[in-house]
Amino acid sequence: MATYSEAEALMRQLTPIINKCIENHPLVKSAIKARKAVVQAPPDTVNHTVAIKFLPNIFNAEIAPSIFPYNPNISVGDLEKGKTVFVWYYQSLSNGVVMQNATWSI
Repeated sequence: MATYSEAEALMRQLTPIINKCIENHPLVKSAIKARKAVVQAPPDTVNHTVAIKFLPNIFNAEIAPSIFPYNPNISVGDLEKGKTVFVWYYQSLSNGVVMQNATWSI
């Protein structure tokens, strides 16, 4: 049983290191990624932006919503408060754009 516990402890230590290596790999880093978010306010149709919160932060009132541009092909109905959307980004979330609704139907 001690061997199993030691292996489990080693995996807990290695997992963050392995995840960081994968994240920094050139092929992964250059890929377009998506993160799920929830719309926090109606979209600004003049500037084509929308306030969102990513899933881990939606129940934390201390974290302010992030403002992202959105794909003009998304209907305004898909950007209503409380709707789930996906933010696509390249290398960093600062390059993110709200691209799709939760059903990926765009």
